[in-house]
Amino acid sequence: GGPVAPPEGSTAFGNLTLPGTCLPGTADCTQQLADREALRRYFVRLHVLSGYTEAEAAEAAADAVWVESLLMRWKAQAKFQHRDRYTLERLEDLAGSLPWRRLFTYIQDGCTLYGASCSNSLLTGEDRIVPTKPLFLQKLSAALDTSPPADGGADDDDDDEEEASV
Repeated sequence: GGPVAPPEGSTAFGNLTLPGTCLPGTADCTQQLADREALRRYFVRLHVLSGYTEAEAAEAAADAVWVESLLMRWKAQAKFQHRDRYTLERLEDLAGSLPWRRLFTYIQDGCTLYGASCSNSLLTGEDRIVPTKPLFLQKLSAALDTSPPADGGADDDDDDEEEASV
């Protein structure tokens, strides 16, 4: 068979097919698709100005737009909640790949310059953080987690011999 058309509401760039960016319940995706195409063109231009070839720039732009679309889809799928209050430690447990402590320390350092205390209570353990979409934060954290497996990913044959002799 011939080439397969991308699903409705999605866009194909080279060998990539980007998921649709329309939020659930959106009847007309025209503006979202136009915005995504403008973002893609912007990324291509940035990469070309940075010294990439046109083909490399197009590939990098397609990857960036794909990631942006995936993040948007995750955010749209995550249920909104505003009941639970989190401490910084609990937020780090929820989405540990995100640099929460560094972020809130940076905010506090900036506020200190102006004589204010913006996030000091967060840094001292108060439960004042209300993540409105915890599932989104979990998915984002998992996607960003680049830590190696606990065993370093090495396949240790000695362990197999020990197990066999037990």
